[in-house]
Amino acid sequence: MPTSPARFGPQSETRSATQGFALIPNSILENLGAFPPCELYLVLILNRRGTRLVGNSVEEQECTVTDDGIWKAWTGLDRRMKNRAINGLKQKGCLVVSGHGSKATFKFDRNGWENWVKKQPLTERRAKTITRVKPVAAKPKQQIHPECREHGCQKLCEVPSCETQVIPIDSLAKPTPPPSPPSIPPKTPQQKPFESLIGIFLSLGVRISERDVARCRNTWNKLTVAEQATALAYALARNGDDWAKCESRYIPRPWNFLDRKEWERRAPERKRVVKNPFED
Repeated sequence: MPTSPARFGPQSETRSATQGFALIPNSILENLGAFPPCELYLVLILNRRGTRLVGNSVEEQECTVTDDGIWKAWTGLDRRMKNRAINGLKQKGCLVVSGHGSKATFKFDRNGWENWVKKQPLTERRAKTITRVKPVAAKPKQQIHPECREHGCQKLCEVPSCETQVIPIDSLAKPTPPPSPPSIPPKTPQQKPFESLIGIFLSLGVRISERDVARCRNTWNKLTVAEQATALAYALARNGDDWAKCESRYIPRPWNFLDRKEWERRAPERKRVVKNPFED
């Protein structure tokens, strides 16, 4: 008599809970209100992955926090919230970052965290999420901090409000002189709208070098007055709309914006083909 094939029950899809414990400093648990949720998540991840018990002492080690494999899987948050957490912990002085992008490693600096707690009055330890600064257009004679110049403008001011040296935005518009520099032409009225255009991209976090500014100015000077006015108006409109809502990497570079004349780009029109009813 033929035997019937053996039947197997469905395999369990349940996932067992991870065993073990993480070493969380008491100073973190007693100051939970000092962290916005995204910062607290990153601190807990770093203490879970990077804190080790060596003998009778605790050591903080570097570890990776991948965007999808760890951050999103553990917290359910996107990369933008991870970047906000990184910026917030840097301001508290308790985060060390090495490398860039997906290869970056992170380390929780317990000494830096304890120093921050000691210096902050109890009433000042309230959570403040580091959000993107609302973009503003640069005005003539405004000044920009060197760090903002490298990583995107975060503060524009008429008069320096701190001891950090500031660089006038006007200087960014001047091209780097070659080994045999020609005579610098006098300023013209057209420099004001050009500087405003560059200021828009700086305020959105786009990194622009002096060479990039020189390239943009060369293209700008080839435009007509009407094209220059239209380009600036278009950038101002986008600055107050979709550009302000997306990450800087999705914002066009100013040299591409001018070279391609993106304010004139239109979707191609589709021509409708009408069939002759008298044709077969």
